[in-house]
Amino acid sequence: TPNLHMCTIQDFVNFCKKKRILFLSTPENRTDLDLLLQIGIPAIKVGSDELVNIPLLKDFAKTKLPIILSSGMCTLAEVTKSLNAIGALDDYPTILLVTTSEYPTPSENVNLLNFNIKWHNFFIHFSSRM
Repeated sequence: TPNLHMCTIQDFVNFCKKKRILFLSTPENRTDLDLLLQIGIPAIKVGSDELVNIPLLKDFAKTKLPIILSSGMCTLAEVTKSLNAIGALDDYPTILLVTTSEYPTPSENVNLLNFNIKWHNFFIHFSSRM
């Protein structure tokens, strides 16, 4: 949302509605979040660069909106700390994405082990809520 005015964002929202696309945006600060809340976003998407910003994550959780977390730039310990900070391990509606931060990703950097580690550490916990 940086450098976008409200009317421009509203144009994106209207276009998405017209095309039956779910509009999401990644707020990078409290001001972005407030703007997106005015629009009426259905969930908050967090980029992996903000996953370690615990005060901002707590602001996101106060909205009671579902949170979608990208984890491409984070260690398992950072992901665990972030999930704990928002209450994801205590039923807060959360989706954890195992992502990459390198586009396009060369095959030698895919690191499927990262997916496997996060899957085994978090999916079992979340699967009981599905």
